Amino acid sequence: VYAVIDTNVIISSMLTHNTASPTKLVMAYVRDGVIVPMINDDILEEYADVLTRTKFSFAHEAVSEMLKLFNVRGNVSIPECLTWDFIDPNEYTEEDNELFNKYFEEYCKGPKVDVIMANPGFDNFTFE
Repeated sequence: VYAVIDTNVIISSMLTHNTASPTKLVMAYVRDGVIVPMINDDILEEYADVLTRTKFSFAHEAVSEMLKLFNVRGNVSIPECLTWDFIDPNEYTEEDNELFNKYFEEYCKGPKVDVIMANPGFDNFTFE
């Protein structure tokens, strides 16, 4: 499954101690290769910027491990031409996924994204 993973999902997974939380499951699926994060340099830079903010107080080692995970497991196929502003991370829909894929295929010539994971409170998170 190819996925664009918003920083909110990563932050929530690092903050929670509940191993059954949807965000922890997302990160476990990334580690296991079930989810392939779609990344580029801009996305990795945003992850690093957000995860190192003092308000989160994440240990340097934890941030390094998370960034390493995305560098190792991520698919660096998202070209720099991609614009993120048209997707509201709190209210994305299936139509947003379709719009994203149409835009991506038409303008960026990249692989299809299966899901945009932006809201850490999403329900019914499963893969078969």
